[in-house]
Amino acid sequence: WPQRPIEKTQPFPMEYVNWHKTLLEYFSNRDDFNFIWKARMLDEQTTDLMRSIINDKKYDNISYETSHNLDYWLSKVEKVICDVPSTAFFESIHLSLPVLALYSQKDVRIRDNAIDSFGNCLKPYSNISEGITLISNFIDSDPKKYITEARVSNRSLSAILAE
Repeated sequence: WPQRPIEKTQPFPMEYVNWHKTLLEYFSNRDDFNFIWKARMLDEQTTDLMRSIINDKKYDNISYETSHNLDYWLSKVEKVICDVPSTAFFESIHLSLPVLALYSQKDVRIRDNAIDSFGNCLKPYSNISEGITLISNFIDSDPKKYITEARVSNRSLSAILAE
């Protein structure tokens, strides 16, 4: 849809699994932080590969969570990492939390005005290694560099969507 700031297509599933597995491995090696992997189980979903990996590998500093809503967890964290621009990304901005949302340029198209608006908080990556580097920089940087002020417009929603 031309009026939306993001157009998402589903990445090839195995590539996405590899990305998440690499994220878990990276997080597990950061013993200076505790990570919450916030998942949303679908009604018919009985298992999640990421939960199995966290449990099987006994990643002590990664907690897999499906309980509580997003607001609850956002009130408990210092920084937020999103593997795609999502509800958590926009909620984090609204709460003035340091946030980084990554997007694969081959899987997600972002409008130029969204890229300009979100600055350091929204970064493209072209491969898993580059994504991990961006996350590492985010974790190790001054959190203030990753806070985007939510701007309120006096313009109507229909005028904004017409852009």
